[in-house]
Amino acid sequence: MKKLLIVCVISGLMLTGLKAFAREGLFAGIGFGYNDITSQTTSDYKDDVSDVIQTCTNDKFTDMVPLTVSGHLQYNVLRYLFVRTGFNYTFATEGKFTFTLGGSDYENMYNFSSWEIPLTVGISIDVADSRGSIYLGLGMSYGSATFNYTYGLDSHNYHFKNSGFGPHFLAGANYFVTESLGLFCEFQMTSNHDLIINGIGAGYKKGYNINAGGMFYRFGVVYKVL
Repeated sequence: MKKLLIVCVISGLMLTGLKAFAREGLFAGIGFGYNDITSQTTSDYKDDVSDVIQTCTNDKFTDMVPLTVSGHLQYNVLRYLFVRTGFNYTFATEGKFTFTLGGSDYENMYNFSSWEIPLTVGISIDVADSRGSIYLGLGMSYGSATFNYTYGLDSHNYHFKNSGFGPHFLAGANYFVTESLGLFCEFQMTSNHDLIINGIGAGYKKGYNINAGGMFYRFGVVYKVL
């Protein structure tokens, strides 16, 4: 998915006719993509079951795949500046670790979800006779993330959650196929994570680095409202 960022940058650089001001007005967009979660939640989980892997048979690990959907409102003002807010939601396909131990079959299942509300201020510059633009932004996000897993050996469900504020960076490019309707691709990186420690069993605690942000690679459509 990191190739999407390269495509976005190259697409923006290939557009010609750079102008000194951005397309002004209010824009609404919706997007879909992939969230490469920057926390170590998944790898921590794999490490957590590594001892079991050494003593079991028929083991199989299926990674979760975190996907993201988004919506945003952006207002371009003062020639080339913009202010933007929206909502990002990440959901993951189910992760699973199955194994045989002591003649019995077990299954560990895990999942992740998160949401964030970003506020961004940035620069947008028109290109290609104002049919496209490239943009960069910085801001803050408030988000919440949840990591759940079921431990197959004792069938217990464990829950880890993190909420709070974090900074983010935004970069992207768009191109309008009509006067009002355009396509965009973009990259956003939000740093909003913390080590969450919960009790697991009698006197035993486990911690995971839960990220309410991540590295987002998105594409979608944008519409000029005003």
